[in-house]
Amino acid sequence: MKEESSAYTNRPEQSYDYMPVSCTDHCIRNQSAVHRSEKYRILVPTRMSGTTDTTKEGQPLSLTTPKNLLDELADCKAKTEAYIQTLKKRSQVITNRTDELKQQVSEQYNAMRELIDKDEQAALELIEENKRRTLGNLTKVMKEQSQELDHIVKSIKNAQKGMEQLKSGNIQQDIKINELNKMELSERNFKINEPKFQKLLRILANLTKDLQAKLQRKMFLLDNCLITFDKKTLHKNLLLSNEHTSLSSTSDAQTVTESPLQFDKVCSALASNSLNKGKYYWEVNVHSCSEWSIGIAYGAIERKGNQKSAKLGRNRLSWCIEMRNNRLLAWHNDKSISCGTKPLKIQQVGVLVNCERSTIAFYNVENMKLLHEFSSATATLFNRMHHHFTDPVFPAFRLFPSISGAIKSEKLDICTPTF
Repeated sequence: MKEESSAYTNRPEQSYDYMPVSCTDHCIRNQSAVHRSEKYRILVPTRMSGTTDTTKEGQPLSLTTPKNLLDELADCKAKTEAYIQTLKKRSQVITNRTDELKQQVSEQYNAMRELIDKDEQAALELIEENKRRTLGNLTKVMKEQSQELDHIVKSIKNAQKGMEQLKSGNIQQDIKINELNKMELSERNFKINEPKFQKLLRILANLTKDLQAKLQRKMFLLDNCLITFDKKTLHKNLLLSNEHTSLSSTSDAQTVTESPLQFDKVCSALASNSLNKGKYYWEVNVHSCSEWSIGIAYGAIERKGNQKSAKLGRNRLSWCIEMRNNRLLAWHNDKSISCGTKPLKIQQVGVLVNCERSTIAFYNVENMKLLHEFSSATATLFNRMHHHFTDPVFPAFRLFPSISGAIKSEKLDICTPTF
């Protein structure tokens, strides 16, 4: 090849054209991500000298001989093979780590099962003990009654023999009264302790509900994120804690620098967290707040004025649930639906946002009961044909501190769940 190539290059009467060859034409296909994107040129004697080959941009093409090309491709092949080996090792690491995690999770569930099994055995033993004690009392009384029966039979025989001397009616009456008294006395010891075990059933039912809620919440907490309020968006009558996780109303208007991001009329605030991919979950303590609104909004929501475009749920740019006048309503696009017929006293609200599915769900953290979910299934309830997040959304909050011109103290806290 060297001699042939040299022969070509030493012929002055012949010029050369350069055939573009993509790296993927020679290397392993579908691995182009690890190759250089430039195209190589192979010397091909096609034209006479006197012409110059250039790129589309007018720049001279770089000359790459077949030997250099083969060297480049060999190097690329070696790097690709090494990369594949690295990926194989990574695959094995992922597989091994997955098996370890599954084993650790199974061990935790097995530990819980052992605790539940032990508690179940203790409860069943308690019932069995009550059964043994009750049947023991019953057996004892049956034995006493058998002895009494023998005594009565003997008494009857004696009464028949002495019929002529004794008044049989009085004797029979005495026997019946003694028998009834014994039966009434013993009946109290023949019953299972029903009130005690009915109480046990109620406790177990409550534990089941609580466990179900905790298991559901456990899955949500895997996507828990720390929400912090954005100081630049705060209304002037809202006070922020040092950690930016507590929001309270105040009658003293705060001195803040005017900002286009600030709500100037509606007592609202947005979080600094931008939600645009994946799942997000957070919990809000509303125990110290009688009226509130919690949801999400696009960053384009109006900040100035008191019109609907600046209020959560009263426009197409925000979604929320709102507690007002002891009623819980879900709001979007200036439409609302009730979240329940009974008045609710909620201590904590859980919020789950799934950006991929464009859903937002609200839960009562105490029992993890779903309060409301905005999704494609509920879009028509709010006069929307489609429900899809087109931009990042932000956690949004609103307080209602004003009553007849006076400012009442209200407070919202972002919870820090314990794991």
